[in-house]
Amino acid sequence: MRISFMKFATSLFSICLLFLADMAFAQSPQARVYSNDFLNIGAGARAQGMANSLVSGTDDVYSIFWNPAGLARVGSDIQLGLNHTEYFQGAANYDFGGIAFKLKDSAAFGVGVVRLGVDDIPNTIFLVQPDGTIDFNQVSSFAVADYAVFLSYGRTIGKLRLGGSSKIIYRNVGPFAEAWGFGLDAGIQYDLGKFTLAAMGKDITSTWNAWNFSLNDAEKDVFLATGNEIPENSIEVTLPRLVLGGAFKTNIGSSFSLNTELNLINYFGFQQNSFISSNIVNIDPSLGLEIGFRNVLFARAGLGNVQTQTYFDPNGNTERMSVQPNAGLGLKISALTVDYAFSDLSNQSVVPYSHIISIRFDLGKDIIEKNLSQGKNNDE
Repeated sequence: MRISFMKFATSLFSICLLFLADMAFAQSPQARVYSNDFLNIGAGARAQGMANSLVSGTDDVYSIFWNPAGLARVGSDIQLGLNHTEYFQGAANYDFGGIAFKLKDSAAFGVGVVRLGVDDIPNTIFLVQPDGTIDFNQVSSFAVADYAVFLSYGRTIGKLRLGGSSKIIYRNVGPFAEAWGFGLDAGIQYDLGKFTLAAMGKDITSTWNAWNFSLNDAEKDVFLATGNEIPENSIEVTLPRLVLGGAFKTNIGSSFSLNTELNLINYFGFQQNSFISSNIVNIDPSLGLEIGFRNVLFARAGLGNVQTQTYFDPNGNTERMSVQPNAGLGLKISALTVDYAFSDLSNQSVVPYSHIISIRFDLGKDIIEKNLSQGKNNDE
């Protein structure tokens, strides 16, 4: 046990060293610090029902996104995961699809794809002709979409699980611009009785996106005539984040189970409206709760997105703390698991709430044998 804990501490220390080394390199005046925000949405309704507090408790195909170390806990030969969400009353669609393969040596490999897209956007650049007339035949449409492909691996070493992901980013703005990027994630989990400790380093070497703009001369003329800047090829960087988590799981009697998790999301390099805010590190906490009944029915709740917001009134500016509650349900029937989450509960006046649905299929020889065994027992 002492050796395993030393491995956990050494792995965590290594991730922190990567963060410190990369922060000095990433503070370039040519780089932009905000990018790839679509990868902050999440994957899987189980996690989102718990306010995305799942870096320690993740144990299925959705570990590709939350913590690749959790892939080592996949409970079947093959797992498929699908997640679909609509935002802004269907204007934007967010999808995740993943597959995980359990290997023989206490390890698993996974592939996941994320897409956030807004389709059928009117292109009105040439709607107004040079003579001032309007020609609707010149209106076309285009799509704006962000993609990420994850290649993930997780492995168990005693009470310790290690995992890593490489991700390829592709962002497209119709025929006008596109960007390619690459990044690395690394995660660890450590079992300590009923507790599980975890750390997840996102973009541990920073994720760099190279943007290429391809406007023709006619489009550039419209930009200049309307007082808009002509965009230039550029590099933007996603700075590292470190998520620390602790989960507690226990049984209540013979029918119920309780799973709670606290996450601390650490941002580096710039100050923002976090629960703990500074120029060095910003910390956002999130808390999730899951109650299970006979491993079939699940009820979930979570609190996250804790921020300090400034409100303006006649007597001066006032600061208030805001928090976003989430809720969710889950149903597991044999090899099929269906999860539902209700998010953005506190921001309905700004952003309409979202219904999140995800499914998981367990496939493989082990699942078939288990179902056959259960069928024989029922016959008897």
